[in-house]
Amino acid sequence: MPVYALSSILLGGLPIVSIAAGVAQRQMCIRDSDTPTVSDAVVHSLAMLPVAALLTMFVFALLTLMAVRLLAIGLSLIHISE
Repeated sequence: MPVYALSSILLGGLPIVSIAAGVAQRQMCIRDSDTPTVSDAVVHSLAMLPVAALLTMFVFALLTLMAVRLLAIGLSLIHISE
């Protein structure tokens, strides 16, 4: 029973991890650019928003694929005979 709870918590955390990757990418772009004012930083951040969204979706898809493959280890196929 604790295995189900642990896997539920881990699968529920996948979107949080993928969103954190997108936010980290935006933060690195803002920090590395030469933006003297807050308005320049906001404009630069909005320009990088599609890239961050694509990164978030890619990380979420990759983590989902890895989780499915890891959780499938040890499962066996059920053969139904007629």
